[in-house]
Amino acid sequence: MARNPLLTLGAGVGVEIRGNDLEVALVKSRWKGVAVDGKTTLRDFRRRPAAEWGAEYQSFLRSRGFRDLPVTLLLPRQEVIVRLLSLPAPTRAELRSAVRFQIDTLHPYGEENVYYSFAPLGRRSPNGSAEAGSAAAPALVDVAVVIAERSLIEGYADLFAEAGVKLRAMTVGAAAYWGAVRFLNTRRQEPFLLVDQQGAAFELYGESPARPFFSASFDSAAMPLERAVAAAAAELRLPEGEAVPLLVCGERSIPSPLAPEQVLGSPLQAPAEFDLGRDAAVFATALSAACPLWGWRMNLLPLARRSASSRWPIAATATAAASVGAVALLLFLRGPIQDRRYEQALEREIRRLETVEREVRALEQQAQRARAQRAELESFRRRPEADLALITEISRRLPKTAWINGIEMNDDSVQLTGQADAAAPLLGLLDSSGVLTGASFTSSITRADNREQFRIRAARRSGPPRPAAAAPPPAGAPAPGHSPAPAAHSGI
Repeated sequence: MARNPLLTLGAGVGVEIRGNDLEVALVKSRWKGVAVDGKTTLRDFRRRPAAEWGAEYQSFLRSRGFRDLPVTLLLPRQEVIVRLLSLPAPTRAELRSAVRFQIDTLHPYGEENVYYSFAPLGRRSPNGSAEAGSAAAPALVDVAVVIAERSLIEGYADLFAEAGVKLRAMTVGAAAYWGAVRFLNTRRQEPFLLVDQQGAAFELYGESPARPFFSASFDSAAMPLERAVAAAAAELRLPEGEAVPLLVCGERSIPSPLAPEQVLGSPLQAPAEFDLGRDAAVFATALSAACPLWGWRMNLLPLARRSASSRWPIAATATAAASVGAVALLLFLRGPIQDRRYEQALEREIRRLETVEREVRALEQQAQRARAQRAELESFRRRPEADLALITEISRRLPKTAWINGIEMNDDSVQLTGQADAAAPLLGLLDSSGVLTGASFTSSITRADNREQFRIRAARRSGPPRPAAAAPPPAGAPAPGHSPAPAAHSGI
């Protein structure tokens, strides 16, 4: 059964009828756990005036800070009938009708002389596993049914009313144990058998995978405790040959292999007069009173005779505690939340600046391409002027005995084709022109009609032509001032 935190808040008083005494326990249940706030015993309540032990109960409540708190009364097991039914009922309304139809076969009293209550415990398949059945064999619902004689319930209700003690509910040990085992002990339940000794009588309660619960009451004069334990173990289908997982509570005349904390769990705190092993029954009853919506939710007390305490103070306290917790959580989370928001703002700004950076880089690349294109266009614009200056300088440098048939020019070199009386001196003249360098013949010099035909290749110098000293005219050359023969230019 899953725990709902809203069902685990409250305070309740459990009262167990134990022979001629009333065992009283006050339990407070909070989200962090369960605490036993007080424990007392009202002696010989059957023979004493009701107002007398009622005043003792009120004094006990006031000493614990409560003015009025209705109690849940645990009836003796030998005075009630507890049965386990397995019914194919899919809805709550059909389940109620099915229980009402069978109730007359479960008790020896008259038809209108009983009060009964029931609680569905869960579905299982017909073979006993806790799974839904198939379409051919629908799932069964295990139902716990508790029956008590009407006169018994009315008698206890009148007695407590005379004592001035308000009753919220009347329940049985099986219902209280079933809820307590699952309330504090959150691990998966293992099979166990609980024995509550009360003098010569003892009550048995157990659970196992084969049976949702087992509840019975015996008298040691009719059946020894050892035989009753063996019969209960067989009823629960516990493994034969293994030690019975036994928890002994109450007067405990025999040793208990299991500690009460292993089955019922352990309260956070308890007064010195409280012993979980001895007071297991009243503790489980008080826990069911503190959390009435938990467990079987079984109540034999007629609706008209039930009293209820206001849960508004608990609700207000829970609301205030929740508000304080929410504020504390917000204060705790404020720093991380602000850091996270600041980090997100920084990331957004980084992404924005990265976009701006990409745009700036794109603009820079565009500017570089524009500058390169401008430089290229400027080079194209100045190319004719540079070529004309080159031709002029070559014409000025060459002697009048040289004749140029063709000039081929590109960005970095010039090739001259022509004839001269003497071709060898032309290399020095070209290198000293200031516009060419590295002049050399690209083919052998040939002679025709008393002239040497040549092919010269030279590299162009960058920058404006530099002045050079006038070279002496070669032998046989005309005197200075003589106009050269016109040169034929090609490839310009």
